Order: sequence, then structure tokens, then C-alpha cells
Amino acid sequence: MKTDCKNINLTSLNEFMDIHYGKSGIPKRDQLEAGYEQFKIEVQEQINNRQQSAGSNTNSPLL
Repeated sequence: MKTDCKNINLTSLNEFMDIHYGKSGIPKRDQLEAGYEQFKIEVQEQINNRQQSAGSNTNSPLL
């Protein structure tokens, strides 16, 4: 199936967030971004813990 790129309307993540959560600086948007940052920290900690328990094998499953 060939797709005509001229008919695709793409939205960037920032545009999507502006539309659905408001501009940066609005409490709802700031709360979302803070939660996402915490999520990323927790996932990175899980990855680090699993790599350490696997003997630093970088080929081990991440999650």
C-alpha cells in the first residue's frame, strides 16, 4: 500500500501536549512533565539494577 505523504497530517509531541495539556508553564502540563521525568528515572533505575544483577550483561532484557 503506497501512502501519499502530502495527505498525512503529523503533529509533534509538543504540539499534541499544547493542544491536550496546555502550554508549558500551565499546572496541568507541568504536572504531566514532572510525572514523566519521575517515570524515566524509575525505569532507568530498573535497567541499572537488572544489569548489575546480570553481571553487567548489556544483552539482558531491560524490562
